Amino acid sequence: MYKYWAINRPADEAYPPGAVEIKPSLLQEVQTSSGTLWAWGWLVYKRQLTKEECWDYELSPDDPVEWAHYCFWLYGDFNEENAEYYEQDFLEFAKSPNYREEHVPSELRKAIKILLGGE
Repeated sequence: MYKYWAINRPADEAYPPGAVEIKPSLLQEVQTSSGTLWAWGWLVYKRQLTKEECWDYELSPDDPVEWAHYCFWLYGDFNEENAEYYEQDFLEFAKSPNYREEHVPSELRKAIKILLGGE
């Protein structure tokens, strides 16, 4: 099962069909697998949603690895090839002795930690 957080509108509004569980709530700060965020509830699917569906329906993946790949996809201008390039480039940089977290865009810092097994 795949859980997604509704980050910009209530979870019981229009979302991709096929949700097996929907838990709407008032906007609140929630602790997710990939950190803290503000959400209107969550939805559960039997299949993993595409990155495009997450973007189109304003959903944030709960799975930390899926979330990290989604962050790189966003950073790569919604292009899978760009996302893969940036992800590999930043992960290699993070392993180098010259790595400094302040040299990495803030939105990618947690994603890098997750993909390197640090969180």
